[in-house]
Amino acid sequence: MNMHELESRTRTIGNETYHEIDREDVALSPEALGIIRQAAQKVLSRYVPHDQLHELSMADAIQFFTNRLFWSETTGGLLLCANLKDEICCLPISEEHWETRVTASFH
Repeated sequence: MNMHELESRTRTIGNETYHEIDREDVALSPEALGIIRQAAQKVLSRYVPHDQLHELSMADAIQFFTNRLFWSETTGGLLLCANLKDEICCLPISEEHWETRVTASFH
């Protein structure tokens, strides 16, 4: 990874610095999963007929909100971001509802 790639994975918003993190490296609590599903249904209600929203699976909701993930250096929280037609929608997850997935392997 070169310096430009590293810089593009870091964002400063207000006084907070966010670092992009790969979704494969994140484990979410059951509470966070419920929040993600509710948020996805609410956002998608602008684009999808209401009677189809109840068919939204947990996998679909997670996929919707994990285009880009950012870890807050200040709060320890996580931002799950979705790319919409004309905007980006980010959902904050507090630090107690996520952790870095541990998948160590030695060769």
